[in-house]
Amino acid sequence: MVEKSAGQFAALVRDFRRLLQFSAAALVAVLLASAAPRGQTSSAIEGTVRDESGGVMPGVTLTLTSPQLQVPQMVQVSDAEGFYRFSDLRVGTYRVQTELAGFQSFVRENLQLDSGFVARLDVVVKVGALQETVTVSGASPVVDVVTTRGGQTLATDLATKTLPMLGHQADMVRLVPGLEGGVGARAANPTGMGQGYNFSITAYGQSGTTAYLEDFEIHQITQPALTSATEQMDVRSYGNGAQNHMAGVALNYIFPSGGNQFHGKLESSFLGRGMVSDNLTDDLRAQGLTVGEVTKYHSDSNASLGGRIIPNKLWFFGAGRWRQARKTQAGTVANAGPDGQYLTGDEPAAWLPYKQYGVMGKGSLQVSPKYQIVGIYYHDNAKNDGTAATTGGLPASARTIPFEASTTYAIPEFFWNGQFRGTPRNDLSYYVVAGRSQFETQYFFAPGIDPLIPTRYDRNSQLFTGGMISNGTYIAAERTGKTAHWMGAGTVTYVPTGGVFQSRHTMKAGYKIIVKEIGPEAVRHRAGDYLLIYDRGVPTEVYIFSLPVKPRNRDNVSSLFVEDSWRAADRVTLNLGLRAERSRSFVPPQRQEEGQFVEAQDYAKIEVGAWTTFAPRLAAAWDITGSGKSVVKASWGIYNDLIFGAINSYAENHNPVTGTVHAYRWSDQDRSNNYTDGEVNLDLNGPDYLRLVTGGNTLSRLPDLDFKVPRGTELALSLEHEIIPGMGGKFLFIQKKRYGPRTDINPARPYDAYNIPLQRRDPGPDGNINTPDDGPMVTIYDYDPAYRGNAFEKQQAVNEPDDLADTATTFEGSVAKRLSNRWSVTTSYGATHQEQLGFPQNPNTEYYNLTDNWSHAFRANGSYELPWRVSLGTSLNVLSGFKTTRTYIFRAADPLGGPPLRQLSTATLRLEEPGATRGPVRKYWDVRAGRAFSIGSHTLDLAVDLLNVINAASIENLNGASGPTFGQVTQISAPRLVRVGVQYRF
Repeated sequence: MVEKSAGQFAALVRDFRRLLQFSAAALVAVLLASAAPRGQTSSAIEGTVRDESGGVMPGVTLTLTSPQLQVPQMVQVSDAEGFYRFSDLRVGTYRVQTELAGFQSFVRENLQLDSGFVARLDVVVKVGALQETVTVSGASPVVDVVTTRGGQTLATDLATKTLPMLGHQADMVRLVPGLEGGVGARAANPTGMGQGYNFSITAYGQSGTTAYLEDFEIHQITQPALTSATEQMDVRSYGNGAQNHMAGVALNYIFPSGGNQFHGKLESSFLGRGMVSDNLTDDLRAQGLTVGEVTKYHSDSNASLGGRIIPNKLWFFGAGRWRQARKTQAGTVANAGPDGQYLTGDEPAAWLPYKQYGVMGKGSLQVSPKYQIVGIYYHDNAKNDGTAATTGGLPASARTIPFEASTTYAIPEFFWNGQFRGTPRNDLSYYVVAGRSQFETQYFFAPGIDPLIPTRYDRNSQLFTGGMISNGTYIAAERTGKTAHWMGAGTVTYVPTGGVFQSRHTMKAGYKIIVKEIGPEAVRHRAGDYLLIYDRGVPTEVYIFSLPVKPRNRDNVSSLFVEDSWRAADRVTLNLGLRAERSRSFVPPQRQEEGQFVEAQDYAKIEVGAWTTFAPRLAAAWDITGSGKSVVKASWGIYNDLIFGAINSYAENHNPVTGTVHAYRWSDQDRSNNYTDGEVNLDLNGPDYLRLVTGGNTLSRLPDLDFKVPRGTELALSLEHEIIPGMGGKFLFIQKKRYGPRTDINPARPYDAYNIPLQRRDPGPDGNINTPDDGPMVTIYDYDPAYRGNAFEKQQAVNEPDDLADTATTFEGSVAKRLSNRWSVTTSYGATHQEQLGFPQNPNTEYYNLTDNWSHAFRANGSYELPWRVSLGTSLNVLSGFKTTRTYIFRAADPLGGPPLRQLSTATLRLEEPGATRGPVRKYWDVRAGRAFSIGSHTLDLAVDLLNVINAASIENLNGASGPTFGQVTQISAPRLVRVGVQYRF
């Protein structure tokens, strides 16, 4: 989006032009000396041609053919060292043939390439007539002796045919070593759509996810509907080169390109109420969990079609998917039940509707044998009722957010781009792309909810009632978060064939420009712009919201990278790279509209900051024996954060048009069970004022002139070996450190302002004093009254000190075998040690401030093809139990009669080591049985899936707050499900 005025529009154009000129000029300078690969989906085939005596063979013609090529064939000639390379290849199966007068023709068939894989194919040619052909076929290489990034490429069509897949990103967590977290926390539920299943994945102990659609960064957070239509999902989990901005998971969705032959599929699956078990145990029912994850029905249908419009010239591919379900969500109830009170166990389940659809289209035009144009369009929308979203930063769960306080959630996404690819010479290719990505996170009152009932919350039970309120930041009704970005990127590949570099270098350079705008909006609440807080039913506080808000925040990032994949020796490859990034964040001019508790006001533009960062990447691969079957790899790199996320921005912390929330004492003087004008003194320095909860105008925002973009480092060492043809094993050590994460502090009320110590009794897990589980006396701290009032409510975003770095260390072993001889298997075991010292902002945050624990993960996936085209597949994941920490909110009054808190209204303390409270080991085991039928040249596949074979109630979330909710299970896995499916392929 652009600002409305012509002057603001002109400023935007000038800013974008400067970024473009800067990046383009630097790129051109680099290209005078080197170049880079067109896209991260690109694969390659390379090797050396020798004769029978071992001598290198220059001048051998090698021809590459494949259905994946839009041109009939590609041709290379081996250089003076006998080396050849086919670059910029898409995933698929290829055929290589050699030609040289006086020698037999060598043919290698069925050479399989995954995304980003460099296949080593050394060729030995024998003396003989050219008409004589030696044809070789066998298992494709499984060890990449060139590429040093780690991860796994999932062949979607094969996986969905042989394994009990779920159809969203959770499949990655189940199949790819090192990943955890799934989509939301319900990674075992195939029926989920919408907010509860959004993108949230960690790789080797640290978060950070970058999503790409065919190399185009899309910054989305939901699960795309069209994962089943992809050709491959390329998951890069460590060792990412200079092309990637951040560490963590880089997920690339790769779609087919059409082809000269028409192809497609129709697919549908279904499960109904009679195909769903009940996994609520007696223990869960005893603690009041009466509603589990039960599905009444779920259907999932998709279709795709691709082929030629003009053979070898113009191809197309399109796909669509529709999913819907009606199901319960663990803990979510429809109403208070016959007794009219929540949390008593008689509440009926809320049956919630879920819907998701998506469409995409892709066209490929081969302008000439050397130039190609590609265009992609993608649209997706997911929607569900009953989202259990909290507000005010107050702890709650689906068990304490009934339907009347829930939210209808929808997330429409739109994406398009255009690509131009060129190969003007055999040693030079380039790739340019530009496009737009946009999505909205929409939260509305669910159908049947009375919007005229104010939001209420009880601090003891964590129960919300009434229609939810949002300030724009809190993801509750009625909020709309709009995120849009334009992106332009380009890369060039140069493989010198002579001169000082000869054929030992693959040089790379590229640029990327992102212009992003984000704005979380919130309208006025129809019952009033406030949140009423009780404690055991007694009115205690009121949160006052400054609504409405419609902020706009801007973040621009331009970056350059250079890389060189250098064959330093026949068995040694060095992958060297450097990335430079220029980031700028600012708040455009905007207006605060008048509301119940806020006046209208205009604000000028605010420059938040600009930063230049550098990120070197170093990696090496050593082919131990020279056979391409055993390789040692090492990689190290610095990864700087982006200054924005999927739904947040650096600029938003400085935007005065924000949903500021202030807390006041409130005792409901008129006993109306509602806020009444005049019963609270709203003076920010008056006797009823307590604190700034969030937000604040420009006077409360203090810039940190020393702020630096947070960064991380990653060190990875691995040994990879081909065990048998088609099967490889790997041992991996990886250590990740994260430095200087951005956190908000209040510099006007420093650490030493908390100088009033008070002794309190730890009430134990039950939250009640003088019971058998009471703990020892602890000290809580109130701040000096000299620091009271809004004048001492300041906010400043600062870096945490480097000596508090979050460190994650992982040891992992894995074995993977491609499907051959009727069977395939992938298995891994990993152990991750997490260590982090917290950043204390006051003495109350010093308790149990060190995270020091281990987590473990075992995965096994495999398939076997029986006679009569019957197939069996299975997926097993065993993970450490969910971890949480016991805390307690100490109130102002001491139940033992000691001195009260006078400035703070509450003080929250950790009362055990982080992660000390944990659930049992989580187990997910699914199986599939299928049968394929031939109908002419077409195929019909029937499948039956048994998901959660052992009907485990794996605990996905635990409440750690001392009190009546402590230890309560707030989320469990889906019960045993039987799903039937059919797929027709042609």
